[in-house]
Amino acid sequence: STPLYSSAASDVYKRQDPTDTTAPTAPAISSIVDDNGTNTSFSTTDTSIAIKGTFDASDYAGGFTVSFGGNTYTLNTDTQLVANGNNWTLTYPLDASTGSVVATATDAGGNQSTASQTITVSTATIATKTNTR
Repeated sequence: STPLYSSAASDVYKRQDPTDTTAPTAPAISSIVDDNGTNTSFSTTDTSIAIKGTFDASDYAGGFTVSFGGNTYTLNTDTQLVANGNNWTLTYPLDASTGSVVATATDAGGNQSTASQTITVSTATIATKTNTR
């Protein structure tokens, strides 16, 4: 049974639609933006990244979140996560490290769809040999 009200992280109660039993269109995680590498490879040596994707902006009345690095960012609550139409961007505020990003859309019925993607951040340094003649 679907509860008529759900509590969001912000302690704001949202009315759920008990007749909506279909999950929203799954969001997508499409790329990372960094100073090096290929954005769609999800691999970088840059720890300053933005993660980009898409979602159905007309069907997320229950909320839209992106989780990465042990933190969850909520659209219209956290300034690091913004949307323009069906496109979203999370500008990660910390030094990124390898991990999974999860985007979750929740509709008015409380149904959820998610997408996940591993992002690899390689910060290994190459040792250089010093000539001591």
